[in-house]
Amino acid sequence: HRGSIRQIAPYGAFVKLPQPYGNYSGLVHISQLCNARVEKVEDIVSPGDSVFVKVLEVEEQEVQHINIRQGSVEDRGRSRVKLKLSMKYVDQNDGHDLDPNNEQQSRRNDSSSSRQQASSLHVAGSMLADSLNSRIGMSTAMDPM
Repeated sequence: HRGSIRQIAPYGAFVKLPQPYGNYSGLVHISQLCNARVEKVEDIVSPGDSVFVKVLEVEEQEVQHINIRQGSVEDRGRSRVKLKLSMKYVDQNDGHDLDPNNEQQSRRNDSSSSRQQASSLHVAGSMLADSLNSRIGMSTAMDPM
């Protein structure tokens, strides 16, 4: 996906993905900006920069409305989408996927805790992840274990 840096924070950069991908924004964590260690996000990107990103994970969360006066929680049938993105697995010159079989990301996932792997299971079945990735020919980088 090609997107633009919307905002930077000490922990990463928020990238806005344009249509036809649904006008979503996602986070490129500081560790996913490039293969080298990054001290400051602003050393790599600035707001308004055009970048190529790969979708690593899509998480859908249901949005609930809390009514304090009535002491109730209402499910309004809406969901919020969180995208975890990477720049280091995409050639920033031409958008070419540098890890088409998700081998690098899989190695990273293999060394992660079982809690992180369990949370990936929820995301693996996401129709949105499949939709986003099928449009550009990149698959999600998640361990199905």
